[in-house]
Amino acid sequence: MAKCLESSLVPIKTVCLALESAGAGIMKRSSLKEIGSRFVEGGISLVQLSGIVGDILTDSENAKLSSQRMKYAGEKMQEAGNELAGIPKEKPKGKGWLKGGM
Repeated sequence: MAKCLESSLVPIKTVCLALESAGAGIMKRSSLKEIGSRFVEGGISLVQLSGIVGDILTDSENAKLSSQRMKYAGEKMQEAGNELAGIPKEKPKGKGWLKGGM
C-alpha cells in the first residue's frame, strides 16, 4: 500500500501544477491553446491517479466510486482543454447513432 501511495504523488503533483499553471495563464491572458494544453495535461494525470486510487483499495466501494469520479473528471478536463486549444472532437464512426439497430 505504501508503494501505491508513493506512486500517486507524481500524478497529484502534476494535476496541481497543471491547474495552477492554467489559472496563472488565465490571469496573464495567455493564449487559449496554452491554457487548454494545461487542462489536458492535468486531465491525463487525474485519469492516472484514478487508476492508482482504484488499485489501492479494491474492496472499498468508496474508493471505487472515487476512482470512477476522478476518471470522469479527468476525461472532462481533457475534453475542455481540447476545446480551448481548438482541437476538433472525434466523431463516432459507423452506425452507432442509430438507436435500436436496424
